Amino acid sequence: MRSPKSNAAKETKMRDDIAVVKCRPGPLIWILGMFFIGISVAGIVIFWMPTPAGSRRPFEDSAVSTLVFSLLLLARLVFGIYGLRARIVADEVWLRWRDLSGWKEVRWEEVSDFYDQVFKGKTSAVFETPAGLLRVSSENWTHVDGLRDLAVKRANHAPNREWAERGSREREIWPFTFDYNTTDNRFLRFVVPFFLLFLAGVFVSFLPKVWSTGQTLGWGWGIATLLMASILFLKPLILGGMHTRFMIQLGRRRRDRLFAQEDGLEFEAPDRSLTPAWSDITRCTIHPGRMVVETTRGEFECMSVLRDYRVLRNLLERKAPEAMERGRRDTPDPELLPLRFPVRPDEQVFHYRLRTYRALLWMSTITPIAPMMILVGHTIPALHDYLPQMNAGSEAIPILIGGFALYACYVLYTWERFCRGRIVLDDMGLTQYLPFGKQTILWGDIQEYYTTAHAGVVLAPPNHIRFWIGVTELEKLKMEVARRAIRSRTTQWEKRLQS
Repeated sequence: MRSPKSNAAKETKMRDDIAVVKCRPGPLIWILGMFFIGISVAGIVIFWMPTPAGSRRPFEDSAVSTLVFSLLLLARLVFGIYGLRARIVADEVWLRWRDLSGWKEVRWEEVSDFYDQVFKGKTSAVFETPAGLLRVSSENWTHVDGLRDLAVKRANHAPNREWAERGSREREIWPFTFDYNTTDNRFLRFVVPFFLLFLAGVFVSFLPKVWSTGQTLGWGWGIATLLMASILFLKPLILGGMHTRFMIQLGRRRRDRLFAQEDGLEFEAPDRSLTPAWSDITRCTIHPGRMVVETTRGEFECMSVLRDYRVLRNLLERKAPEAMERGRRDTPDPELLPLRFPVRPDEQVFHYRLRTYRALLWMSTITPIAPMMILVGHTIPALHDYLPQMNAGSEAIPILIGGFALYACYVLYTWERFCRGRIVLDDMGLTQYLPFGKQTILWGDIQEYYTTAHAGVVLAPPNHIRFWIGVTELEKLKMEVARRAIRSRTTQWEKRLQS
């Protein structure tokens, strides 16, 4: 491999007729970076502003607060430096990129593979090279489509000439190795116990404030503050308990390994092993957070935190489609809740009634009660002491009540969407049920459709339907729209930064 600096200087003098693609971090990274830098600077300034004589700050430990905001500011500055330095430059011969370190470069014939990688609904382009992996997301980088086109044309030694996820392609680089020894899993094993200990420490440190509130405002307010603080800590405790159970299950399987060959699978555990061929797989049942694979030689289970878990699912979909279909048909999705509205036989309904969404809605509904009560019962007296020359209580109460009312409207809207929001598909078109009616679009009127970061949009001017990407069976809905909207200008779902 040649020297990066010499090659970079030499290649800047290339012929003008050679296409050059330059990718930089997108505007969203800069907007978020400047926003958080502003918050960090404002936090440091506020905690060191002079206070009126004889008054105290609502938060007395300014040094600790300054340290916290300074660390946040340092992290954002590093992020900003990354945004300034990060570059990807590609032409018909070389692929070069730079992050916080120096330039790396390879020739296109040295790219051993390129593919799509989907994580949390976001697709990134991945390049495997001798200089390391290069991951690029079209949401965070500019001109990624041009880089993808160059890879298809110039990466001649890659096994495939089109972009797709690993496991779903005609030609693969065998074998695949799946295990639980990933950076995320090791991080979780450290973070969950630390989080629980930190949470317990914060709750214990809060008890003196409860005592102080009881002495200054009366024991009624003290007991109420303790109860509200318990509600405030309820959500982290539930999440901590769920993660603890998850970590116990992960600990039992941390030595399990799975190998995928072109002719079958090989499962290894400390107490047993299986080597089924693809044709030996009889059923694959997918549950929340795990998958059970049944074969003629036995069965084994994989958690969703398995390395390249999505690649394994793609392989099973391609190599054992009947087993996957049998698992879907025989096992109802435990996440789905019963529908509360009638459905005709010729209709397909896509909705938001999932158990996970319901649990999150209950947490979002209950959790704000605690800070609201604490603010009303504890912060207002502190503000009276901090600003004695102003009637702070009478001014703060309407603001708090107004904020609580706005949040209550938001929570009511999300509950309404959870209970009644849905997209209904039939032979005529799409119908979206809104809070105060419904919107129908005929298949022949659809002119285009696309996705944004958080929603899918179907346009039939002057009407449109917009649905959240968390809707059930999203891929099926997108496939049906693409198949039935025969007059649309777009023939496939495109990703756009904004609607």
